[in-house]
Amino acid sequence: MGLFTRRDDDSPTADGASPSAGDSAWFSHAAFAPADVADARRGHPAVSLQAFATANGLDYRDRSLSARFMSVQPRWPDYTFNVCRGALPVGRLGQVSHELLELETAEGSIRSGGTFYDVRITTRRSARDMLNLGDGDPENAPFVGNSAWLPTTAVHVRVPEVNQLPEFTVRRSGETIFGGRKLDGQGLPGFHLRRGPEDDDAFLHSIGAALGPGLTTRPDAYVDLRSGYGLVALTVNGYRSDDADLRHLLDVAGYAAQTLAALALPADPAGFDAPGPVAGTVPTPEWVPRPHPSYTPVYAQAATELGLVNEAPHHLSLVLPACPVPGIASGVLFGTLPGTATLGRLVWFEHGSRYSGAVRGGVIAQASPGATTPLGGIAHEPTGNCVEVVDGFAHCWKVDLFTGRLESRQLTPDARAAFAATGTATI
Repeated sequence: MGLFTRRDDDSPTADGASPSAGDSAWFSHAAFAPADVADARRGHPAVSLQAFATANGLDYRDRSLSARFMSVQPRWPDYTFNVCRGALPVGRLGQVSHELLELETAEGSIRSGGTFYDVRITTRRSARDMLNLGDGDPENAPFVGNSAWLPTTAVHVRVPEVNQLPEFTVRRSGETIFGGRKLDGQGLPGFHLRRGPEDDDAFLHSIGAALGPGLTTRPDAYVDLRSGYGLVALTVNGYRSDDADLRHLLDVAGYAAQTLAALALPADPAGFDAPGPVAGTVPTPEWVPRPHPSYTPVYAQAATELGLVNEAPHHLSLVLPACPVPGIASGVLFGTLPGTATLGRLVWFEHGSRYSGAVRGGVIAQASPGATTPLGGIAHEPTGNCVEVVDGFAHCWKVDLFTGRLESRQLTPDARAAFAATGTATI
């Protein structure tokens, strides 16, 4: 029980006396390229991107985590620097930032295959480990455990349309990949599929055609592109600060976002007012993340209690392909919203990986005529919600994640208050 508190802070995060703010990194570190060794040794960037943010209409927040990008951002704000967030040139919500990439180590070596430079690793052994009692639960803090941190620059783009597609990762690096699929014949020479449907030639050809024209223009030693949970993330080695290089990164990430979004089906204009297939009656498309199994019976029980239809969650991405709620639908209940006369949906979204077992609740309803919100939505602090209007529908979602509970009876009253305060919908 409890909450993950990955709250998006609208003010810059102070860069005070933090572990990585000194003259050299005190934690284990390495670099993907010789040119990045100084960045790795320092442990933090030598320059600020605030001027770049201002020049490109982005909001500068330095060290900052956002609920909107939590599936691809590092776990701790200590691993982020120079966060520049807002509308990217492609017109989508996104951010560019310097990040420390955490890679697991063992006995003085980085466990990922490949070539690394200036590897400085300290192996930590607990008393339990030395007594052969196992590691126990790792400390819940940054820079703990046996890992190395490498300097990178990342662009994260909101692309809800990719929730119709298989989750996948493609990467170019010097590592030897076992069990992956080379993409040389798919328009991505030098890249491998790290995760995804490696036996689906048609899909690989489609992503090669979509990504190749952009990714192949990057000369970086390390290039990693992830797609899933409503996001596309492009990461390269080193802390980049050259304006032209950063703008090119934004262009390549934006091109990937647009070409992948184009692979999704258009919205069914009549889809929102009709229930989709009942959960469990249709298969989830291959490689699309499934709901956490502990929640599957809970959604069915909530639907019965509230008199709603327990929809197959993947159906939502076909009805509202541009749905801005962070993550991917895990549970969707369709019908008259509890305590109202309004047709809508109660929704819960997941972020996978280290957030497995936690969900983000929300409500979706028809927006009021002419209602609009800024890109990224409007925060409603009294209810802990964010509200955003996209394609004529008002989306209200909790900033914090729930663990072990749905709050299904509280979502509608909170959404009503948030919609009223922002003038986006009446329920």
